[in-house]
Amino acid sequence: MHAVVYAYETSLVEPGGTRAGEKHTTYQKRTVSWHPITVPILTLSLLLGCSAGGGTGSQLAATKPASDGAPAGSWSNVHPAGSVPLPRDGHWMAYDSTNGTVILFGGKGNRSQYFNDTWAYTPATNTWHELTPTSILPPGRFGHSIVYDSAGRELLLFGGVVGTTGQPANDLWAYSFKTNTWMHLHPADAGPPARTYPSMAYDPAAGQAILFGGWTGSSAFGDTWTYDPSTSKWARLPTTGSPHARWGASMVYDPASGKLILFGGLFGDHDGSNRLNDTWQYNPATSTWKNLAPAGQLPPARGYASMVYDTATGKVILFGGVRRRPRAARRHLGIRSQRKYLAPAPPGSGQPVPA
Repeated sequence: MHAVVYAYETSLVEPGGTRAGEKHTTYQKRTVSWHPITVPILTLSLLLGCSAGGGTGSQLAATKPASDGAPAGSWSNVHPAGSVPLPRDGHWMAYDSTNGTVILFGGKGNRSQYFNDTWAYTPATNTWHELTPTSILPPGRFGHSIVYDSAGRELLLFGGVVGTTGQPANDLWAYSFKTNTWMHLHPADAGPPARTYPSMAYDPAAGQAILFGGWTGSSAFGDTWTYDPSTSKWARLPTTGSPHARWGASMVYDPASGKLILFGGLFGDHDGSNRLNDTWQYNPATSTWKNLAPAGQLPPARGYASMVYDTATGKVILFGGVRRRPRAARRHLGIRSQRKYLAPAPPGSGQPVPA
């Protein structure tokens, strides 16, 4: 079996090297493009799982589990030793670049089970470890967003569908690696309205988390917000040229350009039947969005795809996704429709097919 993994990159165009009609961004004369990478599919992706449930990803160093002897450009099930998190979906993962670990929180299990456990995966030892924070915990949830604040050495968690109410929330939490504790933050301003499946990424240059879009259960958002941990304040940005309102879009920070890249997502009626495969760039310095409209082949339209930035190659890597709202969100927000995953394609087809 094979799956289609897509890589997005910006390539520097040397002076005089741009051909007539060639599309490129204005940032340092970089061309933009998506291209598929066909690799063997196995069952576990920790690298791309950092945006499990769709939306955002973190910068990842080129780390590999000690037991991973797979050749470059291939997937491998690393079979972690010891205890592992229970099966779930709608969870979120972020990469702790200081310790080289992947952190997981929450998600939705079977029989209306909302998780609020916190786990760490260490690639160097190929092990999971439940952190068991010594503090009050965020209520169990799915469809939330998490980013790693490298300046404060903490995780920031926002929103999602909370198990105690079954409805989207707009609460904000911080997990401290120093003290192994969660803290419920109470910014002075109101902050973004309650939502699920927003896209969120951390801008280390500005020291702020940037949030876009999300879903209430009946309508989508197209707003852009920043949260500054140093002042504990939210700010809605007066952006220009914003993308169409959506939820379940994938968004990462590109340190090479100092900008954010957003791909795809869902919009439209209650089941997210309208899917997108557009690629946008957000410039924090000017608070502007730009539709990059990459040339050539694009990933098929989808939401909830896993997407991360690979610092080793300077590429954005995208994997998987779904064509409809995940079953957990539909069931707990009163939605009924058929879920369609972007599943592995037959060998040689080069395209995903509905599962």
